[in-house]
Amino acid sequence: MVRILMGFSKQTEGNFRLFGLSFSPRLRKKIGYLPEKISIPGFLTGEEFLSFCGKLAGMRSPSIQKKSKNLLERTGIADVASKKVAGYSKGMLQRLGLASALIGDPELLILDEPGSGLDPKGYIDFRETLVEENKTKGTTVLLNSHRLLEVEKVCYEIGILNLGTLAAIGPLESLKEGKNRILVKVESMTSELDSYVRKISSELKIVENQIEFLPENEIDPRKILAELVNLGANILRYERITESLEEVFLRVTGGNNE
Repeated sequence: MVRILMGFSKQTEGNFRLFGLSFSPRLRKKIGYLPEKISIPGFLTGEEFLSFCGKLAGMRSPSIQKKSKNLLERTGIADVASKKVAGYSKGMLQRLGLASALIGDPELLILDEPGSGLDPKGYIDFRETLVEENKTKGTTVLLNSHRLLEVEKVCYEIGILNLGTLAAIGPLESLKEGKNRILVKVESMTSELDSYVRKISSELKIVENQIEFLPENEIDPRKILAELVNLGANILRYERITESLEEVFLRVTGGNNE
């Protein structure tokens, strides 16, 4: 999909629009792109590579120098900017790749599996840079990734592809709606409590005095709590468990990871 959006591959059917327009090479000036595997000539320094990318974006030298310095600091590689890229680790290359994607102040930033090669601290820095770019400049970020936990932390609009088809799209919270489980821990389990919970839920897990279930027909959780008390339950813990993005993905795709 990303290769089609960037114009590197031709779609076999259908069409798409960016900024309300059919794709043309001119639209690339509005787009910053970081591929899954970035290849940078090893004889260049980080500064030289960013300068080259700035010129490709139509920037002038004074602007390139100022923007490069800022991006190198924001991405955490200012201390190696004068060193040749051949000596960079994979994580450093990803950081430099992000800087190159941002140097032209794109309206749309497309990132293909950007977490590759980054350690946990590196990915946190990476994520904070994306959030800052979105908040301060209004840059739209399209993040293509299988790292669902990280996607959940940074994205508020989610699209799930399954076998090449867009299986679900929308705000994360709306994709989770109606799938909140309830966890109840009682002092002692009784047959009345067991019977009631089985009546209101087909998805049920009971371990000793702890019950986890998904209410059917969107029953008001407050009514469930009140009924449990009416049945004599001494409730030690009551918690609504929100579905994670990983669980949404498995539900929507049926466990298919293609």
